[in-house]
Amino acid sequence: MDAIRVGALLDDKKFDLRLSLASGKKGLTRRISSTRIQKPGLVLAGFTEYLHKERIQVFGNTEMSYLRTLPQARAAEVLDHFLAQDVSCLVVTKDLEPTPELLAASEKHGVPILRTSHLSSQFIEAVQSYLED
Repeated sequence: MDAIRVGALLDDKKFDLRLSLASGKKGLTRRISSTRIQKPGLVLAGFTEYLHKERIQVFGNTEMSYLRTLPQARAAEVLDHFLAQDVSCLVVTKDLEPTPELLAASEKHGVPILRTSHLSSQFIEAVQSYLED
């Protein structure tokens, strides 16, 4: 696949991605160069060895619930470390509200945070079709 800019995802009408921008507008020119998607749960625990920066990162209910179990300062530290890895973007599914710590890290590192009403599995299927097209 040829790389696309993150902002192009917001323009989709054909694949029903249902995306809106929550934060990180200055990062909409970042590039996605893989059709594969990553759910980076282990990254939140500090294991970044297999983080694929060129992929769309997806946070679903599990990741968002985990973040809410952390003390606010620890959540901010974890998210700051994750988004400092220069990932292309992060999509929060199920219309879940991004935490204030996630929004702050997004603005600090220029990583777009997108939201969709799709469940994670539905979004992953739709966005992979979009990227393969």
